[in-house]
Amino acid sequence: MTVSDLFSLPSSAVLIAVFELGWGWIVVITGIFAVIEMLFVKLGIYHQIWWKTLYTSIGLLVFFPFSKAWFRRLNCRHERVLSFFTLLAILFFSRGQMSIIIFQYFASGKVTIKWVEALGVPAFMLRIPMTLYVAILLTILIMVRARWFWKAAAIAGFLTIDLVLFKMHIMQVRTYWHFVYLTVTNVLVLLIGQAFVHLVRKNEVPDTSAS
Repeated sequence: MTVSDLFSLPSSAVLIAVFELGWGWIVVITGIFAVIEMLFVKLGIYHQIWWKTLYTSIGLLVFFPFSKAWFRRLNCRHERVLSFFTLLAILFFSRGQMSIIIFQYFASGKVTIKWVEALGVPAFMLRIPMTLYVAILLTILIMVRARWFWKAAAIAGFLTIDLVLFKMHIMQVRTYWHFVYLTVTNVLVLLIGQAFVHLVRKNEVPDTSAS
């Protein structure tokens, strides 16, 4: 599923957006993902707890046209608000997928709050707000063109918060390398954001409508 989230789905969305593919292609591509998911479930590669393949299909039928419209708007006008939320989405999903690799594949730690889990909320859901606050702050720093000192301070601040969560027993780690993994992840996400903004500004067409 990580491969799908990191490569397959984004690549398909880009393909649909760039080539302006219509609903016929959207339905076909959605069907392919649905069939692959059902096959994985049948083979025991992927286990659905509460998720249904129908949810995947509905989500993609919304996601692909939305991505297509978003790309069209972004390609026409570089509005500051649109650029902000585009960058925020890139950083949020990039950091989210990297965190999955750290928490699950490296198995270096986990986040848990007993009273939250008592409400039936899965432990992995707690990583969403943690990822969101990192993405929001980095997006703001990049958009306002903050100096590297402030960006480095933000990275150090994230590490401090992680250490506090560890001391409070909210974050449990199996190895102290976990904090190194998280810090490297935050640096990579920052660099991804910087590269995106640089690319957008490099290819931005000056607005001559006022002249």
